[in-house]
Amino acid sequence: MADVTLWSALPPAIVMLLVAAIAMLFWSYVSKADWKWFWIGAGLWIVAVIIKRVIGLSINAAVIGWLKHHLPYVRPSGFQYQGA
Repeated sequence: MADVTLWSALPPAIVMLLVAAIAMLFWSYVSKADWKWFWIGAGLWIVAVIIKRVIGLSINAAVIGWLKHHLPYVRPSGFQYQGA
């Protein structure tokens, strides 16, 4: 796996945030909805992400351990197509 540093992960994150902001501004203009609904949606999204992280941190080790124990070892090139 490639060495991912903060600097290599930062541009995609910034672009993702810009796309979300542009989409929100566009939809606000099109729908004429009150901004409170966008803030309610953002709050619900944050709660969902926190719940997802808590569940992931609590069960990832067990799931990874189970997968390593029950699945065969795959070489790094094991996912490449070795066609005729």
